[in-house]
Amino acid sequence: MKANFIEAVKRDVIDFNYGGKSKRLFDNITISDAKWIGDLLAQLSEEQIKDAFRAANYLPEEVERLSLVLRQRVDDLNTFQRR
Repeated sequence: MKANFIEAVKRDVIDFNYGGKSKRLFDNITISDAKWIGDLLAQLSEEQIKDAFRAANYLPEEVERLSLVLRQRVDDLNTFQRR
């Protein structure tokens, strides 16, 4: 079962389901912030996303998996905006 990237919204601030390093980076992100970044990231091609992970020296199978996850999260941000 896939965990939701967006957990909840409290007033205008989004609560993300994120437990990795630098969790504080996800604090106080507003709906308008999410719309802005979602719109920007949606402009990236699949190849651009994969190139970014390749440049970070991920293994080919990791590049594929991470690219898919990033695209899903961008889609989540953009779908969330229309709810």
